[in-house]
Amino acid sequence: MSEFTDETISVPGLGDVPSPSELAERNRSKYETDHVGVPDGCPVEGCTANGFHTFAQLRGHFGSAGDRAHRAYDLSIDDYREEAE
Repeated sequence: MSEFTDETISVPGLGDVPSPSELAERNRSKYETDHVGVPDGCPVEGCTANGFHTFAQLRGHFGSAGDRAHRAYDLSIDDYREEAE
């Protein structure tokens, strides 16, 4: 039997799943991406895309690019949060 934490709840048939409060926190962090600033250009070597102002815009570029270089790049909002705070 698993131990209850604030991050998970036990659901019959599913096991331990994220708690509603944990899911709310994850969703809240998605919306923070509109407020985290980024440098103008894409950080992927060889990509010339630019004009980004927020992490949300940069993440959208990564989603639409879909090439191997963008998929392999470890894009993390944490790399930009420290600069913005």
